[in-house]
Amino acid sequence: MLKIAKSLLTIVAVAAIATGATGAYFSSSISNNGNSFATGTLALNVNGTDQAGQTAVFGEANLAPGDVIPEHTFTVSNVGSLNANHLDLEVTLSGDVALAPYIVLNGSDGARFGGPTKAGTDTVRFDVAGWTAGDTEYGVSDGLTGLNITGPNAVLPLLPGPGNGMDRDLDGRVTLADFAAGKVRITPGTVNAGIASGTTATLWFNSKLDPATPDSMQGKTVTATFTWTLHQDASQF
Repeated sequence: MLKIAKSLLTIVAVAAIATGATGAYFSSSISNNGNSFATGTLALNVNGTDQAGQTAVFGEANLAPGDVIPEHTFTVSNVGSLNANHLDLEVTLSGDVALAPYIVLNGSDGARFGGPTKAGTDTVRFDVAGWTAGDTEYGVSDGLTGLNITGPNAVLPLLPGPGNGMDRDLDGRVTLADFAAGKVRITPGTVNAGIASGTTATLWFNSKLDPATPDSMQGKTVTATFTWTLHQDASQF
């Protein structure tokens, strides 16, 4: 019994030493402070201001058939800290909307979007003659369906000619009515000005009153509202 008791005491002593030895190891710790998470901003600025209800930037009174409306521009800037996925343009009409098909894009650069210069490889043309399948500066599509704008319900490459480009009523022209036919989505191609954070793009708009405007359009006034919306993700409409 004495031997057994001595053996038990030895085991207890060894266990106690082992337990005590665990507390003898060194350790070192350090805290990493200041790990904060903040949201970015997506902010749209049009014509130098972020105020809604801006006054008109273009238009003309007392027009006669064939009269040219001076070039006007919209500047669109993403002044936030986040890149946008796309930019939507929605044109709504009020007043004598029957006049809108007679406000025709005029000249070789009837409408261009991009920046910073009107002509060149940093802009996309919205008029029929200049909008080609190789015009890759921006993608332009129907803002609700995502389909390429090449005429009603068509899914085709962007091609010149009647019914293509922005000619959504298939009459061989691009008019104010075509712009108002549905939301237009602009996505970056080789250029992302106006969509990326800190960039600005311009819509140049050159138009005229169609020389074939009928007498029934005398004394009429159509008013257009251009609404621009930046979206962060492709799923947003």
